[in-house]
Amino acid sequence: KKMGGAGTGIFYLYPNLKLQKSRPIDKLTLLTNTMDKQVRNLCSLENAKYINTIIENLPNIEKHICKYRLENELELLSTKDKNKFENKVKTLKEVDANVMKLCKSLGKYDKDDYIFWLSINGKSILEIMPEVKETWLDNAVDKNNNAKTGIDFFTNEKCEIGYKPNINVFSYDNYHDSLNYRINDNLSLSKESAKNIKFAWMYILNNLTFYYKGLEYVLIPNLLSGKKDEYRKIIYNLKTAQEQTIKGTSSLKALKKEEERINKSIEKLKKKIRKVSTKKNSDYNKELKKYNFEIVKINTEISQTDLGIIREFNKQLEVLGELKNSTTIDYLFTKINRTNLSFEIKGSIEDVIPSQVSNVVDKMKEFQINDLVTLKNKKRDETYLQEFFNRGELYFALNRSSQSNANKILSERLYLAKLLLTDSEIKFDHLLERFEFNREYNYENKKRVTKDGVKEWLEFTSSFREKEKRIINFLNSLNKIKE
Repeated sequence: KKMGGAGTGIFYLYPNLKLQKSRPIDKLTLLTNTMDKQVRNLCSLENAKYINTIIENLPNIEKHICKYRLENELELLSTKDKNKFENKVKTLKEVDANVMKLCKSLGKYDKDDYIFWLSINGKSILEIMPEVKETWLDNAVDKNNNAKTGIDFFTNEKCEIGYKPNINVFSYDNYHDSLNYRINDNLSLSKESAKNIKFAWMYILNNLTFYYKGLEYVLIPNLLSGKKDEYRKIIYNLKTAQEQTIKGTSSLKALKKEEERINKSIEKLKKKIRKVSTKKNSDYNKELKKYNFEIVKINTEISQTDLGIIREFNKQLEVLGELKNSTTIDYLFTKINRTNLSFEIKGSIEDVIPSQVSNVVDKMKEFQINDLVTLKNKKRDETYLQEFFNRGELYFALNRSSQSNANKILSERLYLAKLLLTDSEIKFDHLLERFEFNREYNYENKKRVTKDGVKEWLEFTSSFREKEKRIINFLNSLNKIKE
């Protein structure tokens, strides 16, 4: 993982780097930085001599790489082809004599997957120098120039304060050195407390950050009993939930891609059917029947995987099992900059009880309510909350302006989630206004009228009333309607 720096000044904890679709030249500087700024400063004096030798030889790494590649090519060549063999030997000697003439930089190599592996007598630097990690762990936070004796914010104990966790959240991390004294006044942290915050945030970034259709959020569990072993299980299970969510997202993308492919094939086939004779149509219709069967199957799989946000929350919390009764969950909706690991908190829902999430999902099934926000493949026998609570998101999707209206979409999603998962209520008059808007306007905010100019809700009154009754009964079952 990246430990510090920016641009070409980036460095890591240890130097063995896996490069994905990169050129070696792009990371050679970072490898040198890691050895120079990190490993050399954290290793023992005895091991520093190895690091100095490596740093001195890194500028010649091109020679070693060129030579290695040509030696490999020699091995692959058949000795029967003497001309080619002799030419390669000649080339190899030229490389040895003047490597820069043939390869001015590692930039000659194409983007690909590479690994930089540095070892000393067959052992990795991690094996030989465990003190690098240990020293870093002990000194992972910075002490400001105004450190002093004070009261730690978390432990309430008297100790040295003035440490920064360096997690880059609109915070004291960004203070100029001349204002460091404010850190001690506003958030007085001991070295241990600052380290706890830093390591917790590192764990959160890797294991407790989730994504849902453009929405990024963090799950923070709050243990009710105070038992550390239970808390360990809870955060480990949430890590498992994150892994399952990532797999589910990949699976859903693949299903939708396949759905798109089949639909295109169906459209092409329908065009052929319209143009050819009845006899030929028979073969095409068989093929069409096969495609229709496949699309029904795909849509069934998508409906089981593509969930609304409340059902997605519930699926993630199901991994807690019996531990659900021992915790509440805080949801922090964030925007994390993965380059410098700074972040913004866009909103939050605090102290969500997992059993309440399960209860809401159960009530959805009972009243045939669906929380998925979608423009197609809707189930006819279900009423969608989007009709009344996600109109902005639907409008932006139709107008392809979702990205520029991300905050508005988040606001809508948060409102509904807070309504269903916390003590929030909605006034009945406010709910009626939402019903009225849905009666009057479609997803593009255009008047709902038939071809004859009659309002749709007058033409199909029972359909509109049935949906509204379901929503009222559903919210009433959760005690969410005020007055």
